[in-house]
Amino acid sequence: MGKWYPAKIVDMSSIYNLDKKIKVSFSNYGAKYDEVIMASSGRLAKLGTYTNGVYIPFSEQSTAYKVGDVVDVLDKVCKWYPAKILKIEEGERGTKYTVNFSGWEERHNETIDIPSRIAKLGTYTNGVYIPKESKKPFTDAEAKQLKIGDAVDIFSRGAWHVGKICGAGNTGTTHFYSVLFGTGSNISIESDILTTSGKLAKAGTFSGNVPTAPSSTVYYVYA
Repeated sequence: MGKWYPAKIVDMSSIYNLDKKIKVSFSNYGAKYDEVIMASSGRLAKLGTYTNGVYIPFSEQSTAYKVGDVVDVLDKVCKWYPAKILKIEEGERGTKYTVNFSGWEERHNETIDIPSRIAKLGTYTNGVYIPKESKKPFTDAEAKQLKIGDAVDIFSRGAWHVGKICGAGNTGTTHFYSVLFGTGSNISIESDILTTSGKLAKAGTFSGNVPTAPSSTVYYVYA
């Protein structure tokens, strides 16, 4: 393979009591890639010395996925993201999946040929896939379609939060909302948010949270 990998020792035997043969299973690789390595070869080191130290057992779980499916994917720096499968093809080591990660441009797409790097959506992430091109606030027309109780992202106090529309009103052509956001003792309400402000977006777009919002039964409409 020509590089260092996390691996698990699956068997060990001695040769004339002078050296040991160690059989290892490589992280994310099936049994057919197992190797027998001599203990004295210099090819073995303490876990984490030359790798990220994360050993992931091989799995066949991704074989049923198809183009267009949204799944959890472990990227090349070992972080899980929601991702969409764009292409599937057969390679030397089996099926290869080209994926686009939630919120990332196409230049960050990866081709995955290790099944255990793909999991059911929501297994390791918040389960929200948002294409890069859709990461923008509501337009005035889109915002005017919102109604009380809708979950939204709101920009307030220099950051995006997931919240819930709790008030709505208009003065002819001008529409505005109040949004409840926060949790526990940090619940806040921001009022008079204009539909033209660029401060409202689809829930999860910028906050990165699952599109739920503070639980509250207190709603009102501007008179």
